[in-house]
Amino acid sequence: MSLKSIAKAELLIHLWWLKNNRPLLVLWFLWPYLTALFILALGTAYGRIEEFRETMGIASPILYIFVGSAVVFASASIVDIATGIALWHRWIGTLTYIYLVPVRFNTYLVLSGVVGGLFMIVQNFAAIVPAIIILEGLSGGLRLLAVLGVMILGMVPLIGVAVVAAILTIAARVETNVVSFINPLLLLVSGIFYPVEILPRILRVLSDIVPVTYIVESAKLIATYAYPPGSTIVYIAAILATMALVYNSWSALIVSRSERYIRRRGTI
Repeated sequence: MSLKSIAKAELLIHLWWLKNNRPLLVLWFLWPYLTALFILALGTAYGRIEEFRETMGIASPILYIFVGSAVVFASASIVDIATGIALWHRWIGTLTYIYLVPVRFNTYLVLSGVVGGLFMIVQNFAAIVPAIIILEGLSGGLRLLAVLGVMILGMVPLIGVAVVAAILTIAARVETNVVSFINPLLLLVSGIFYPVEILPRILRVLSDIVPVTYIVESAKLIATYAYPPGSTIVYIAAILATMALVYNSWSALIVSRSERYIRRRGTI
């Protein structure tokens, strides 16, 4: 069994699942628009769009809200897939069989997260392309590609964190879906719809080590500049690449030890 065959199987699972759930596919494409409309309606009911522009330091609030909505759902989906796949296999009784395949379990988790994460990123960003083109024209579409690239880079450290959460969940025999805690925390400290500066100090420190924060910063850039500063984009990419190296090295160590513990204790 090769890594390529596992990745292909994971992609086919997503495609066939969507084929058999077409109404949900439509809802997924509408979801960023529904979120953006809700944020705009709530904001205009209790404040002014100009105030949001000044507070967030952006030039195009509507563009930013659309891109921010896509970032929210793409980030949540990455963590959900990479963490939830282990629980899903435990719940349906196939976890033992997954452990018996030639490919190591942590490799399977990473591949599932990468394939599923890429699938959800492309889907969420494809959904908002019409809105971006209408608002900003072709240049807006090209700027969106820059955020897409940053989002894909930011997916790598996110998967490292999610895989650790998944393997620790199995080792501890926890049946609760830990994603219900991780995703709200990530979105809270990333400052997608409010400035990070208003958070308590401990959450601001946490914000600096969360990949989603830097993806949000790239979204702010395309909502402010017709031509975002290349040096800033490179700086954000360098931070995410460093996070990917550090988080995944740490993740590999924890997962390796946890996997030995699981096999020794039989906690699957």
